[in-house]
This record gives sequence, structure tokens and C-alpha cells, in this order.
Amino acid sequence: MVQISKGLGERHVDLPALEDREFGWLRQLVVTHTGIALSASKRSLLQTRLSKRLRHLGLHSYGEYCEYLTRYDPEGVERTAFINAVTTKVTAFFRELHHFTYLKDVWLPAWFAQARGNGTRCLRIWSAGCATGQEPYSIAMTILESLPAGQRWDIRIFASDIDSDALEQAQSGHYSRAEVARLPAFLRRRYFTGSGRGLVRLSARVRELVGFANVNLLDQAWPLPGQVDAIFCRNVLIYFDRPTKGRIVQGFESRLREHGLLLLGHSEGLLGLGAGFRVVGPTMYQRRSGAAHHVQTAAS
Repeated sequence: MVQISKGLGERHVDLPALEDREFGWLRQLVVTHTGIALSASKRSLLQTRLSKRLRHLGLHSYGEYCEYLTRYDPEGVERTAFINAVTTKVTAFFRELHHFTYLKDVWLPAWFAQARGNGTRCLRIWSAGCATGQEPYSIAMTILESLPAGQRWDIRIFASDIDSDALEQAQSGHYSRAEVARLPAFLRRRYFTGSGRGLVRLSARVRELVGFANVNLLDQAWPLPGQVDAIFCRNVLIYFDRPTKGRIVQGFESRLREHGLLLLGHSEGLLGLGAGFRVVGPTMYQRRSGAAHHVQTAAS
């Protein structure tokens, strides 16, 4: 039986190795709740990431942790911490710069020109798997730098992730000075202010364009505000098996407006999964005309 010790914090506890049976059970839990398929080579990574949770709870083995998740977590509090621990949060401002260059030089000018012609003023973009927020805020700054002068636009960036801890940081808009040090000086002056303790904060002008929500891509009742014009889902699909990738890509297709843009990570591709898309650049795809059925969602 698990001996639960509350309030122990991160005290040192000598832990045994993660055994085969425990690893198999935890891998299945990861797949069930996140869709992430961990290979056998990820055993050490999983053990390292979960060791902090065991020490926090005062548990002495991974078997006890499995029992804890099964019997002593009725509200799912530790399951949420478990998901947060196993998900990867590698990101940076303007990561994979060619996507933002394309957005600024090609896609946004064309979108604004078309919008002026048809009277559309609503631009909607989804950052799926936004981690700690650098991606959606980079999108916001790119849009602000590209806005036509003297005109009013309704712009919203919907940012989502499965990691609640990452979302909390993203919503704050606070980042270390080191994280923004490589940004062009004019962007730092225009969109960041010092907030003490070696931190900076994004301006309200940027933050107000972005809304955050906890979304699991496995649950395709995605709470989007209608169809969107572009979807960023970069370095996320690599963690899923092929059937799951196919379902998610199909969901993206149905939620993109006609000719909408899908951007994937540098090591990702549709590889036959996205017949409704055509390639417009490296890991950049456009939804074909009439490729997906209209999805009935809340009006944007």
C-alpha cells in the first residue's frame, strides 16, 4: 500500500529504477491522455521527469506512483501534473524563422489585400501546442508589424496546449531577458518592458491579441471560435502515431477556411495524410478549395 506523505516538497528520496511493468503502464497512460507514443528508448527520459513527482509526493518507487494515480487521485490533480511532466516544452520566439518571413512577406499582404476587397475584417489564427507562449506572441508581433495603416481589424490568436503549467506562464507574458536577447532591438523596444528580477513583459498591445486555453488535440471537440485562417502546429505531430496524426490533420483541414494555411515543424510533413492540402513552402501547406466540409461552430 502507498504511504502518502503530504507537504514533503522536493526532498531527496533514493528511487529504484523504472521497471518494465511500470514503464509499460505509464506509457499506456501517456498515450491514453495525450496521444504521445513513447518508444522504449524513452524509459530514462520518463524516469527522470517523473522522479520529481515521486519526491514531491514522498513516494519511494514508480510502482507506488502507479498505485497513487490509480487509487489516490480521484480529482485528477496528479494526473494533470503527470501530463505536465511528460510533455515537451521546447520553444523560442520566432523559432523556424522562415515561417514568420513567409507570413510577413507573402501570406499577410495577400490576406489583407483580399480582405479589403471582400470586406472581411476578422483574422483568426490558431497556435496549437503553444507551450509557454513564444509562438503565438511571435505571430502577434508579426501581424502588428504588417497591419495596414489607418484601418481597423478584428484580430484574434487562439493559443492552446495540454500543459497547464506552460499555459500559466504564457498567460503572464513574462520572459527572461536571455529569452529575448536575440530579438531585433526594435522589437524589444516596441513590445517589451522591464519588470524586475531579470524579467521582461510583453506589452498589452501584444498580449490582448492572444487568448489561451487548455486543449487536448485527442479531443477533437476543439473549442475554436469558428473556422480559422491559419493553424500553427509545429513540432507536435512527431509525438503521435500515424493514425492519430491522420485524425488530427483531418480535423485541421475541416477547421481551416478555404485556402487557409497550415504550418508544421521542420521535421514534420503530411506524407500522404493531407490530401486536402497543397505545398506552398517548406512545411507550409494551403487548404485546397472545397477540400473539407464546413464545420458548424460558433460564429467568429
